[in-house]
Amino acid sequence: MLALKDGSRCLWYLRLDPATKKPVGPLTPLYHVHRARLSMTLLSGFQVTLSVARDKVVFPLEELTGNIWMAKLEK
Repeated sequence: MLALKDGSRCLWYLRLDPATKKPVGPLTPLYHVHRARLSMTLLSGFQVTLSVARDKVVFPLEELTGNIWMAKLEK
């Protein structure tokens, strides 16, 4: 689950009972994205997809970087 539960777009999970498929226990953080450089906030809705396997979750992160270039003007 992608949620803004703590103010950032982070991944959370909820355990399910295998027999009933009903939630068991609280919503638990899986991966926090509280970094200025890596973010999920600028990804549009269709880009925020998850791929889940037995032992891993794959999801997109956008890297935010910028440069300031200075040049001396010739007169």
